[in-house]
Amino acid sequence: MARTPREYSKTRMYHIMVRGNNRAPIFHDHQDREKFMALLAEVKQKFQFRIYAYCLMTNHVHLLLEENEYGKVSGFMKKLLMKYVIWHNTKYKRCGTILQGRFKSEVVETERYFAKLIRYIHFNPVKAFLCKTPGDYEYSSYNSFFAENPGIIDRDFVFEFMNSDAGNIAKYHENDDSEIEKERNVLEIDENPPIRVINEKAFAIIQRRIDECPPLPFRKVRRDEIRRFMYEMRKQGVSLRQLGQFFRISKAAVSYWCRDKCR
Repeated sequence: MARTPREYSKTRMYHIMVRGNNRAPIFHDHQDREKFMALLAEVKQKFQFRIYAYCLMTNHVHLLLEENEYGKVSGFMKKLLMKYVIWHNTKYKRCGTILQGRFKSEVVETERYFAKLIRYIHFNPVKAFLCKTPGDYEYSSYNSFFAENPGIIDRDFVFEFMNSDAGNIAKYHENDDSEIEKERNVLEIDENPPIRVINEKAFAIIQRRIDECPPLPFRKVRRDEIRRFMYEMRKQGVSLRQLGQFFRISKAAVSYWCRDKCR
């Protein structure tokens, strides 16, 4: 089947997402992420692109960028990803692709969508329970908006585009999880299709995790630890309904523990 042609953005802005093959990690340590960032800076300079936001997760990458000419984004990503895959395979003495198909892209053609994407990208590690706030995560562009040296981020354009400054950018990121969850519906990119497991296997997964490090009773455990536990279970295919059945609480209660802010 022929590939669907990419939709080109009238503003030349795109939200790019690259994912590891079978959701496998594409970054294993700090050196991997540093190498990717170095290559991103190198390719950005070559193509004269603007980069407005990024986030390097374990098995996927988000970029919000602007090409300097229409239709150049494919060449930019091909060069970047080819360089990283070659370096990665050499380091880990492997061959073949580490990426799942071609990169995904969404056109960015409104100010509202542009602003939402910046916040959405920076909240990825928060949603993955890797940190409490976007500023706690080392491998995203969030802190570049407040640093003396913004690095590869073209923050002046972001400030001008959003009619904002560093202080207002920080306030813009002060949102609860329910608001961020609503924004996911805008993206139309399925980053991590859910894994489904039968009840028997799901209960075994939960019990094994509890035996290793008991998370109960909930009322005596930090909320962020509970959320991390819940996230681990969801990553292994355990549904909210199955978590509720195991702990004999409602699905709504499980959802609350998964989404409530860390305190």
